Amino acid sequence: MGWYARHVLPRLTDCACGSRALSAVRARTVARASGSVLEIGFGSGTNLRWFAGSQVTRLLALEPSRELIALARARIARQGLPAGLPAPEFIAATAEAIPLPDASLDSIVVAFTLCSVRDPERAGAEMHRVLRPGGSVYYAEHGLAATPWARRWQRLLEPAWTPLAGGCHLTRDPTQLFQQLGFVTDAHTGAIGPPTIAWRTIDRLFPGYWGSATRP
Repeated sequence: MGWYARHVLPRLTDCACGSRALSAVRARTVARASGSVLEIGFGSGTNLRWFAGSQVTRLLALEPSRELIALARARIARQGLPAGLPAPEFIAATAEAIPLPDASLDSIVVAFTLCSVRDPERAGAEMHRVLRPGGSVYYAEHGLAATPWARRWQRLLEPAWTPLAGGCHLTRDPTQLFQQLGFVTDAHTGAIGPPTIAWRTIDRLFPGYWGSATRP
């Protein structure tokens, strides 16, 4: 990786992912996870505060960036963990090759990560593989816009946006992805930011997708 990817991008990611504007959708997504949990794209540990420690028996933190893992460790040392939450077990790997046994997890959390996965179909198939039957992916993402004009702007912006934003794509549909892979979804789409004029404009290009995808 270059200097930008090693030193600048992890801190930009930490700042963007920690935005208060996204806190509500993150909180209601993460709090649903229980049992043996894997968070894909753990990043700097932004979601730690929203895990319900009393219902999580094991927390696995998959993150390919060693720089972000270092930021996460520093966050934990500085802020501690929510009451009852087990210390995360870090896995330096990608979502396309999750180094866990088949049917070994109860829950997966993925928040604003699928947009930057290189091969979302393969990553989704891996999630299906490692979940127990009846286990769920709890997701919060942004994706394909609802209106033709917004989609045109997404397609125009994406070639420049993606390399600057660590591989983030603007035109993916996470709910459709899970459905195509055989998950049963309870899905929602809509605005994810606060009801301000600026965020209403942003929400048109970054509409939210959230819900659950359960392995039958």
